Formats: sequence, C-alpha cells, structure tokens
Amino acid sequence: EEEEEEEEEEKEEDDLDKVEVSLGECIAHLKRKIRKYEGRTLDQRCIEQITSEVAGSSSSSSENRAHGLIAWTDFKVYLNAFGTYTTVTVLIILVVVGAILGILSNVWLSIWAGRGQGGKQGEIDLVIYGSIGAANAVVVALSTVLLTICSLVASRILHGLMITGLLSADMPFFDATPSGRILNRFLQDLQSIDSFVPSAILQQLTKTLSLVSMLSLVMIYAPYSVGALLIITPIYYKIFTKVRTAARDARRL
Repeated sequence: EEEEEEEEEEKEEDDLDKVEVSLGECIAHLKRKIRKYEGRTLDQRCIEQITSEVAGSSSSSSENRAHGLIAWTDFKVYLNAFGTYTTVTVLIILVVVGAILGILSNVWLSIWAGRGQGGKQGEIDLVIYGSIGAANAVVVALSTVLLTICSLVASRILHGLMITGLLSADMPFFDATPSGRILNRFLQDLQSIDSFVPSAILQQLTKTLSLVSMLSLVMIYAPYSVGALLIITPIYYKIFTKVRTAARDARRL
C-alpha cells in the first residue's frame, strides 16, 4: 500500500510538472504532504498557518503568543551564554554552602536556647552564632556578585547574537516584520531576560535547597508528619499547576 501511495504521489508530481495548476490545488497538495507528519512534528494549527501563509491570507502584522511550557532549548541558549561550567559550578557550590549555613544557624540557635546558660558560655555561643551569620552573609554576597557578572556576560552574548542575526537577515524579513516588533525584541524582551531570569535562577536554587533542608529537619525531629505531607502534597501540586499556568500566560500578554 505504501508503494502504491508513493507511485500515486510521483504521478501527481509528474502531472503538476506538466500542467499549470491553481493556487487552491497547490494548497491541497501541500496539505496532503504535511498531514503525514501530523502528531509527530507538526500539528493542525501549524498546518493551517503554513497554508495560510502560502495562500497569502496571513497577516504579517499579527504576532502569535506562545503556549505551554517553555522549551528546554530556550533555557539551553541562555545557560550556554550564562557562563562556563566552572562559574556555574562555583555558583551552585555557593548556594549550597549558604543553605547549609542557614541550617547550622537554626540548629545552633536551638542548642543555645536548650542550654539556657549565661556568662562566659553564653558569650561563646553568641560568638559562634554571629560567626555563622557572618559567613552566611559573605556567601550570599559572593553568589550575588557572581550571578551579576554571569548575567551581564549572558546579556552581552545574547545581544550580539541578535544583532548578528538581524544584520544577516534578508530584505524580505524586513518587508514582512514590523519595525516595532524588532524594537520590542531588543528593548522589552531583552530587558525582561536581564531583569528576571538571573534572579529567578538564584531564587529557584535557594528555595529548592531551603525546602529540602526544612523537610529534612521536619522528618528528622517529627517523623510522624510524613503522613500529613502525603495528604497535602497532591493538593498542593494541583493548586501549583493551576497557578503556574495562569501566571505564565499573564507574563506572555
């Protein structure tokens, strides 16, 4: 059957080469070709968009809004420009050390409060607690400085890639793309990346480690709370997916 279909398609192509066809026949032939890939690479909306562009009925001034999750390829482009493996590893180590120092400060505070002693021992406990807090502040400052440097490097690289792509574009691109859309890419979109993405990366790392550390302490000192976590986690996950989708789509408006 596949061989027969291929032979029929070859006959259709030979017929198309011999005679003049209308635009509607070209669109129908293009749809038949693309529908074979539906469900794998292309979907129905993409097929309709391609055929409308071929027919000349699509508006170049309209811009489609993205849907669904952000693709990993988009994250990979930013992470490749963000820094080398050494800088990223150092940043992760600083965040982990900061989370460990936060746990140590809480543990030492509980030990200090359990002793309930003053005098010289109380002063020693205060010095130790202050030293842990000072070390945590130094680690947070170093991670912030390193994050700022990496974000500036990523911004410079991404801006250079955008400039290179724009200058190497063909003239039909400028005929079909409004100048305001190009300016928005260089102004608003690049500013959003520089402002939100680095802080979001650092907050994601710190909050994830803080959550893991807090849950670990809860399970160690109150293991009976695991049952409550098993009940709360599915409800929290369902609420999280709803809120996350709404918040992501709101940022894309």
